[in-house]
Order: sequence, then C-alpha cells, then structure tokens
Amino acid sequence: TTMAAGTRVAAWVISPAVLAYTGGTAATADVPADEFGEAVAAYRDGRLDEAIERIRRVVDRDRNDPDALWNLGLWTAEAGRLEDALGAWLRYREVAPEDWKARAKLVQAYQALERNSDRDRERDALRSLWASGQNAGLTSMPVFCRDQFVSAGRPVFAMEWFEAGGARPVLLEFRVVGEDGKPVDAYVLASWDDHNDVAWDDAPNSRPHRTYQLARTGRGGRETIAWYQGEPDYERVRLDVKKDLARRAARD
Repeated sequence: TTMAAGTRVAAWVISPAVLAYTGGTAATADVPADEFGEAVAAYRDGRLDEAIERIRRVVDRDRNDPDALWNLGLWTAEAGRLEDALGAWLRYREVAPEDWKARAKLVQAYQALERNSDRDRERDALRSLWASGQNAGLTSMPVFCRDQFVSAGRPVFAMEWFEAGGARPVLLEFRVVGEDGKPVDAYVLASWDDHNDVAWDDAPNSRPHRTYQLARTGRGGRETIAWYQGEPDYERVRLDVKKDLARRAARD
C-alpha cells in the first residue's frame, strides 16, 4: 500500500486485522515533509536501518509527532531493537493517551522483553478500559493482539478475546502467517460446554475444574494439541504452540 508522508506504515509486526491504523498529521514547520517521506520510502524498499535512522531524526526534531513515534516503534521492533521500540511506544502513549493501540503494543513489547509483571499491568489496564466502555473504538473490538513472535520460521499473532461467552468460549487464538502474509493455521484455546458437562457428570460431587482445549485448525484439518484442567497460564499455552510448530516443521 502506498503511504504518503504523515501517515503510518503497516508492517508484519502489527496485526492488520486488529491494529491497523491510517491517517496522521502533516509535518511540522521545523521537520521537512520529505524527511518523513524518505523514511517511508526506505522502509518500503527494504532499507530498514536507513528508515529507522531517518524516522529517528524526525522524532528528534519533534518528540510529539505521533506518526513518527508509531513508525519508530514498529520498525525498531522489526529490527529486534526491543528497548528502542518500548521507548517509542511509551512516548507515543504520552502524546496520544486516547489511542488504546499503544497499550496493546506495550503489552507486546513487555512480553518480548520478558517483563511479565509490566506486561500484566498493561494488559489488565487495557481490559479494564474495554470493560468501562469509555473508549468507543476499543469497546467495538472483540479481540486484541497481545503477543507477536516467530516460531519455526513463521510469524505468529496471539489474539486474546476481551470476553469469552457462549457454548464454546474462546480465550486465545494464535494465528500463523504463511510466506504470502496470509493466515495458514490457527491454534485456538477454548472451553466446550459439552466437554465439561461430561466431566462433571462423571464426578458430580467433586465438580472438577473447567476443561480447556488447545486445537490447531487449517492445513490438514483439525487436531487437538493439548488439554488443560483449569484455565492455563498464557506462557504454558504459548510454549505448547511453539512446540507443535517445531514438530510440524521437523516433519515437513
């Protein structure tokens, strides 16, 4: 997609279905419009280091430019400069506190940095904001992207549901992206009412923990990967997804 100066560039490190954002601000008087444009052009041409250098100069001249800060966060994350990405998104949240997507990016950044207590704080705040109904844009979203990683050479986006309901409440979905950038597989963590009804019928006096199933859907049909008694910790499910991806990659 062609991007003009003053807009944000999408990258694989952001879930296009959930976190895509367009629009933006014009260059300020002391920041040449072509500087931002050259950064965008460098990124689109695959010159990531140059793009980061140029967009950083834009930020150095105007630390209140939300579009420059957003792109700086995306591009430094893509380059593996996670602390730089975290700094860009922390600053972005100061500049645009009403934009819930910044908090989602902070959840992802803290996850990548293994700062789980900070991750959980931001996640809890995001979920509380969703539940409050105070942010219309956020409240309209059923899910958010809480984590992004690469496993067995495949980008994976971990989506978390804000509210699990119905006969088959879904908690998490790990979307695996193929070489063409499109989803090819999904690992879904859900809890089926009929599975739990059977378990409770077998042990009516003990009422065991609710059962959760991790299943892969996509190429080759549907396959159960793991069962859990009680809601599993996110890190445990994430590890099971990575193990199965490695297993499938070795087999293929």
